[in-house]
Amino acid sequence: EGTMHVDLRDRFRGCLLGLAVGDALGAPLEFLDAGKIKKQHGRVTEMIGGGWLHLAPGEYTDDTQMTLCIAESLAEKNAFDPDDIAARFVQWMESNPPDVGNHTRNVLEKIAGGTDWRSASQSVQRAAPSSAGNGSVMRCAPVALWDWNDASARIEHSRVQSEITHAHQECQWSCAVINTFIVKLMQTGVRDVALDRAIEECRDAPGHIRKRVSVAAGKSVGDLNPTGYV
Repeated sequence: EGTMHVDLRDRFRGCLLGLAVGDALGAPLEFLDAGKIKKQHGRVTEMIGGGWLHLAPGEYTDDTQMTLCIAESLAEKNAFDPDDIAARFVQWMESNPPDVGNHTRNVLEKIAGGTDWRSASQSVQRAAPSSAGNGSVMRCAPVALWDWNDASARIEHSRVQSEITHAHQECQWSCAVINTFIVKLMQTGVRDVALDRAIEECRDAPGHIRKRVSVAAGKSVGDLNPTGYV
């Protein structure tokens, strides 16, 4: 038990640290396609900084900042408390960070104005029904760690943390699938096995979402065409 415990704690730390490192490494390349990156930078293996946000080398973005809001809420409240997470998101937005996604800002401004988070999120979603950006998947990992041993709580909480700003079903279920994948990866250490188990555990997710995850996972990096879509 001791070894497993230490190993898991180490993997938990690695998950969040890896998220921040990946964010800081990739942030200067945001909105560039693969060809442009290759031409301008070659292969990026160091913290270069710059990009459209003019970041310092090693500086991370809203992806990690919002992740920290969730992680700190879980740690301080010792519970999954979406009201508290929403309040922290608003506080973060009001601290004037380098970037806040448009959809996220629209929701958080309504919450700041006194609307409860669920009404705010649903009203912004209704105004742009097809909007399904990646703003809630980029930050969802702390919920995987919090609920690593409870599948139904993990799926529910993953969906709710998305709904605070991104109410679209595709956003909610993508968070559930990714968080389940993170947990299965920690347990097995084998990417393809973890993916199969995550898709199986999220059997209540709409079929087209599960299919898209499988198809995307089977592609090589060169065949992917990244966008802001979840």
